[in-house]
Formats: sequence, structure tokens, C-alpha cells
Amino acid sequence: MLIIIGCAIYFSLSPEKVTYNTLSSVDNSFSIVLPSNVSYQINNTDNNHFILDLYSPEDEMFLYSTKIPKQRDIDLYQVVEDDKANYLKEKQNIQNDSGILPVTINEYKSYEYNFIYFDNSYAKNFYSNIVWIETPKNLYILNFEVSNDNIEKYLDIFNNIKNSFTEL
Repeated sequence: MLIIIGCAIYFSLSPEKVTYNTLSSVDNSFSIVLPSNVSYQINNTDNNHFILDLYSPEDEMFLYSTKIPKQRDIDLYQVVEDDKANYLKEKQNIQNDSGILPVTINEYKSYEYNFIYFDNSYAKNFYSNIVWIETPKNLYILNFEVSNDNIEKYLDIFNNIKNSFTEL
């Protein structure tokens, strides 16, 4: 009898199993996987700049993605370095700049950088993680942003999302 009660208590207190949702970009060029416990909406504006645009008003989390067709061989590091320099000019009060870090995502050459910046429209700090992925045909940019209030919740989620990237 005690064993049955113990098992009932264990299973009632054990963490919920997380399921996952696969999302594809609007042009079906890539997919990512998100845990189903993340509350998000898809931004359906007619902004042709982003091929995937998700946000969570509740957590002040944003994920934007852009695709650039490769027309020639490039020095990806130099492209990322130039992008970072231009991007940081737009932000205020940059903190905790990671530098440019090489990463491998599904065997694709990739670089990422992250930092914290002050966002005037929200009047608070945001964490930003930008990932550049080079495939044989395209460059993809994944831009993850979240309010510092929710950074702990999203660091692992962002890491899992970027590692789930699959070109279709």
C-alpha cells in the first residue's frame, strides 16, 4: 500500500513532459523546433524582410530570421564582423559583448555573438543573440531577443532552437 501511495505521489510531482512544435519559415527554406511550453505568436505582417518572425508579448521574447541567397563565396567571419559593428551602432548601453564565436549548427559553418542592450521603447535591458549560418546556397540570420527579466528561462531554449535549425 505504501508503495502505491509513494508511486502516486512521485508521478503527480514529476515534471511535465515537454512536447515540441516544428515551425517552418514562410518561404519553407528552413525549420526550427520550439518547446510547446513556450507561448508565442507569429507576426503575420507583410514585412518581407523576415522569413520567420515570432514573439511572446508575455515574456517579451522575439525571434526574427532573414535569408540571404549566396551568389559567391564569402568570408563569413568578415560579414558577421561588419554586421555586428553596424548593429551595435543602433543599440544603446551595450554590456556583456561576447565577441564573435564560431559554432557548428548541423554541420554548417556558423558564427554567433550576443550582448545586452537598453531598449528605449520598453525602458529596460534586453539580451540579444545573433547567429549567422552558412549553407551551400544561403546565409541565414537568426536573431533571438528577450527581456533581461526572462533571460534565464530562454537561454537554453534559444540554444535548442538554433541547434534544431534544418535547411529544407
